[in-house]
Amino acid sequence: MKQSIILFILLFICFSQIPAQGFKWGLKGGFGFSYYGIDKIDFTDKKGNPYTVEEAGSVTSIQLGASGFISIRNSSFYFSPEFYYVSGGGKLEFSDMSTNLPEGEKTTISQKDHIFELATLIGVEIDFIRVFAGPTFSYRVSTNGAASDYLDNIYNNGLGHTNDQSLYMGIVAGLGYSIDNNTVINIRYSFPILGNELTIEDNTYTNNLAFSLVSIDLVYFFEGE
Repeated sequence: MKQSIILFILLFICFSQIPAQGFKWGLKGGFGFSYYGIDKIDFTDKKGNPYTVEEAGSVTSIQLGASGFISIRNSSFYFSPEFYYVSGGGKLEFSDMSTNLPEGEKTTISQKDHIFELATLIGVEIDFIRVFAGPTFSYRVSTNGAASDYLDNIYNNGLGHTNDQSLYMGIVAGLGYSIDNNTVINIRYSFPILGNELTIEDNTYTNNLAFSLVSIDLVYFFEGE
């Protein structure tokens, strides 16, 4: 995670040197659907019984926070720092393959996480349309532990963990539409690229328990200089 912190510092230094004119900040809120991008993982418990776990669907997510808008002088480009809270997660399907059922005895679990995210976005504004992308830096402050509890029940000794790393880095990209000078509606997609590991026994699966998010949000800006 040190690499992502260093990258953020470098980005902040670079953006601070951009010749800017006009600054607005605003409040944002939105909702969407989040899911864990887990391909099917095979593992065994202490007795050697085989299991699988895979992504099984999305859950409703919400996000609340603040957004800034800094126009870059003599261009259509802008810089948008954002800080917001996200409640999201996904559904996981565990299958006990030691049963006589062809695809195992399935158990579906909804896992919910609470995360603070800092985004550093660069965009271009053409008339009423905005296109933007940039990195996000996320910190997981808590989780309901549903997947951890299930794994603990399998192993009965705490070998299953879903949030060994609370910090991770992602990418967000999206489109915006300016309703008026102060109101913008955005559609965005974000996904993890670094950190946040799922550990089952001695095997570690990076990024599996950091959710991807498809969302729509509304930002109302207050004028500033």
